[in-house]
Amino acid sequence: MGLTLYYVEGSPPVRATQLCIRALGLNVQYEFVNLFKKENLQPAFLEKNPMHSVPVLDDNGFIIWDSHAINEYLVTVYGKENDSLFPKDPKLRAIIHQMTHFDTGLAFPTFAGMSFRVLFAKKKDILEESIRRTRDVYALVEKFLEKTKYIACDHITIADFSIVTTLTTLEVFVPEISNYSRVAAYIERCRTTMKDYQEANQDSLDMFKAAVQERLNRSSL
Repeated sequence: MGLTLYYVEGSPPVRATQLCIRALGLNVQYEFVNLFKKENLQPAFLEKNPMHSVPVLDDNGFIIWDSHAINEYLVTVYGKENDSLFPKDPKLRAIIHQMTHFDTGLAFPTFAGMSFRVLFAKKKDILEESIRRTRDVYALVEKFLEKTKYIACDHITIADFSIVTTLTTLEVFVPEISNYSRVAAYIERCRTTMKDYQEANQDSLDMFKAAVQERLNRSSL
């Protein structure tokens, strides 16, 4: 049966898991979930994930959802012994968790609010509060990167998969990352060093950006 990932194009968490999958060199079957047709609300999917979110990983019948938990699981089960993506050092693991919780608590919800407003509520504007929160995210990441090349340390960890995908998607709505030199350099560093970055993140991000721009150019309903 192997590994199956339930996904939707454009989703930052899905792209974070795709980056992890590529980094580990895993063979994964993909199952598309159409959120606009509410396939994520069907009983069969809700049985897998009552939160009705993507991604969802099925590992030979073991089901786990939330990209942060999925990535930690994949590295723990399929990575190398003491894999640098999620090292056993408890202090470094604490920092990695700290950064993934930052994504869960502030960065991703900021994206989610803007995404829902534009793609599902069909609004043409971005709320000023959302713009302010996005700038807060950029400023905090700029601060985090004062002492390290990547978000948790000086090498790529699973925290980077989450942070870089969320950051690059926030930029679709608030294109001001160039004002934050460390953040801009960090994204470029991830682009050039993460395995299959183009296929795992950029291609899907470009599709998401086109969808957002199409919605913003339409008249409000």
